[in-house]
Amino acid sequence: MPSLLFSANSIISSISIQLLDVLHRPLYATLILNVLLKLSKSQSFCKELRVETLESVNSDLITMFDSLNKDRNPSKDHLQLVLDIITNLSLNCKPLMAIQVYLNLFSKGGNRDIHLRLIWRHSKCLNQIDKENLEGIIEVFEKFYSKHIYSPLMENRTTFKMLILHIGQIALKYPKEIEKMKLRGYTKILIGLFKTKVQYESRI
Repeated sequence: MPSLLFSANSIISSISIQLLDVLHRPLYATLILNVLLKLSKSQSFCKELRVETLESVNSDLITMFDSLNKDRNPSKDHLQLVLDIITNLSLNCKPLMAIQVYLNLFSKGGNRDIHLRLIWRHSKCLNQIDKENLEGIIEVFEKFYSKHIYSPLMENRTTFKMLILHIGQIALKYPKEIEKMKLRGYTKILIGLFKTKVQYESRI
């Protein structure tokens, strides 16, 4: 297992390259996806992945999912395998790395519905995050907001709500930790608004 972990990025990159080439080779596609599914279930393996590797394999999996959906008779087994792998990666990779990847993919375009679902799912898994990861996630969102807050990406009301979920969850679950942080910019404003909302609702 140690040698497998050491080669995690090379292994995933090699598999990722083949994903789009096996679309019309059902048996080989099943084999490749099942190997990837097994690897994605290992938290120790997934935590060895770099941001670039994780973004690349997610991008290829989502492209594969879209391509399968366009077929007249898509393989339901393959569609489910792809979704299971994406879900496993979201649960087993480092939280900070995962949200970096999802925001990067969202800002680049493509299937934003899937990107938003991944961002939403990630916001529900913020329990027991250490201070370093907490500060890292806040910083990732600050950079994203600074670049996109006035762009068409965030004009849709539902999209906007989805993209501030993390900050709301952090304000709710980590009030003491937040007090010790040097917040800035849009995340500071949003956390202040969420804290005010929580205080108001507690008085009702």
